[in-house]
Amino acid sequence: MHQFFVPSKKGDIVSITGEDAHHIIRVLRLKKGEEIFVVVGRGERFKAEIQEFKPSKVIVRIKEKIKVSFEPRLSLSIAQSLPKGRKFEDVIKTCTELGVVEFFPIISERTIVKVRKEKINRWRRIAKEEAMVSKRDVIPEVHDVLDFYEFIKKWGTKYEKKFLFWELEKEKFLKDIKIKNEKIVALIGNEGGWSKKEIDMAREYGFTTLGLGNRILRAEVAPVVISSLILFKSGDLG
Repeated sequence: MHQFFVPSKKGDIVSITGEDAHHIIRVLRLKKGEEIFVVVGRGERFKAEIQEFKPSKVIVRIKEKIKVSFEPRLSLSIAQSLPKGRKFEDVIKTCTELGVVEFFPIISERTIVKVRKEKINRWRRIAKEEAMVSKRDVIPEVHDVLDFYEFIKKWGTKYEKKFLFWELEKEKFLKDIKIKNEKIVALIGNEGGWSKKEIDMAREYGFTTLGLGNRILRAEVAPVVISSLILFKSGDLG
């Protein structure tokens, strides 16, 4: 069953507008009376029925609330020094499907890409589309681009566990860390890795540096592996 997000509802009637309405009418070609899932705000999921089509909106009627949550019990955030090309799009796509709740695009000392506002909007559309497809209860938040030091200072105190993954860390590994249902952020480098200055500052603000073993993972692969391992250790992936 297809799923759509709406910011709020009044009573039992909800309007789906914009690109989602176009998708329902022109792409999916759903019919009056067909059922869909509607997620209101952050996490209220309902079964609904299409009532009426208008030029720029679809009117649906709420039928019943779905009480089962599809979200992980822990809150996992990914912060990554931006890799080249469209690799960060791949990170958002797959990690949204896995259950990541927010993404921080980071500019570090070894970042060479430039980011325009249109690209951030595209990342947010991708997060929304993947959340719809994978039946998430929330759309992961994609933050504006932050400088590494700004991220460490502004966000470094907001998590119960803070990990920085570093290819030169050979003593501490994720397999040795206990994961509970808590707020976790994973800070991951790009193709160039981290500078010693960045490692020292992250440690100063309470980040634990971790390694993943002897092999080097691609910038777009590492966040997927890390997210999967953290969610598995929490019991979310079986």
